Amino acid sequence: MLPLRTLTEKSLMKFGRFSNMSAGQLLDLKKYYYLRWVYYHCSQINYDAQILNALHIDEEWQINKPGTNSDIYYELNEYMLGNTAGMLRMKVKSRLSKGNRIKKHKIDREERYAENRGTLQARNHGHSRL
Repeated sequence: MLPLRTLTEKSLMKFGRFSNMSAGQLLDLKKYYYLRWVYYHCSQINYDAQILNALHIDEEWQINKPGTNSDIYYELNEYMLGNTAGMLRMKVKSRLSKGNRIKKHKIDREERYAENRGTLQARNHGHSRL
């Protein structure tokens, strides 16, 4: 079993997306959601009081470590963002499906092909195939 890591501002993450960055650097970059996600989803990662205050994780939102609790993570995000959290979920769901991306790509391709200099020149020279 891995020991519990308590990260300070100078501690390197050493895992995940920002493995070569410290927690303080992530705070400076305003990666609050990522740091909160790590706190609530990684059982062996804890933060010192200074980072928890910077992330607005009060005592009522803290969890016992080692352990995880993704429900509190989503509750905290909804509490902090209000209705915008629901809007963010809708935005993620409204991404183009694969079929719509292909249709969009074909339209873009046809527009580029029609505006291509060589195509216009061939058409101007009497070539009907293009």
